[in-house]
Amino acid sequence: MLFHIVDFNDGGIKSSLIQWLRGFDRCRFSVTLSVMHPSPAFEQRFRALVPPDVGIEIFADKKASSITSRRGVTRAS
Repeated sequence: MLFHIVDFNDGGIKSSLIQWLRGFDRCRFSVTLSVMHPSPAFEQRFRALVPPDVGIEIFADKKASSITSRRGVTRAS
């Protein structure tokens, strides 16, 4: 089961997502979280809340994010 989120800023949906990650039956599902843009909130608060058996994939590091920002690339809200 793959869960994808654009970023982890503070907010209720992130806390709900953590609960979903905890709830899946590991005998039936392998669970992975993909995060498009890492953030201080993810690193400092949410990463520790992700269960240890959940894979985490980060797709864009800060350098890549700043490059797309300089090129005028925007993401949809």
